[in-house]
Amino acid sequence: MQSAQGGDRVAFANLVGAFQDSLYNTILRIVGQEDEAHDLTQETFLKARDRLGEYHGQCEPYVWTLKIGVQLSISQLRKLQRKRSFSLDEGQAAGLARRAAEGSENNGEAQQQLLTALGQLDAEYRAILVLRDVENLNYEQVADILEIPVALLQTRLFRARLTLHDGLR
Repeated sequence: MQSAQGGDRVAFANLVGAFQDSLYNTILRIVGQEDEAHDLTQETFLKARDRLGEYHGQCEPYVWTLKIGVQLSISQLRKLQRKRSFSLDEGQAAGLARRAAEGSENNGEAQQQLLTALGQLDAEYRAILVLRDVENLNYEQVADILEIPVALLQTRLFRARLTLHDGLR
């Protein structure tokens, strides 16, 4: 990261190469459309390049870049004022299924209901669930990415899980 901050384009290209796939997948889970996820991933790296001077090692470089991408994704969804359905693969949804549908049988029908309910959440709740339950980031990392206090994150995570659970009924 220090080399990239010093203007080394190859170092920045290496960061892009290291983070691109993970970042794209996270953004896709939030926005639900491949083309838009590609555009937002590119925009994230452009903003990260422009903001390299703002990075002071306060978190891992990937988390810092992820913060930019998630904020752009949430902003895009709010700007368009829409909710979108999307799907996660079976492994990614398993963590959400365990938390959201405790005690229910995790068969194909239940899995589809989970994905449908998740796709109906608003952008912030969806981002919180994706970051915490799919990406397995800790509370501090998610709170930093969303720029909210940990206590507020915990409240919103509880509400997101409750809303998701209600959507499964």
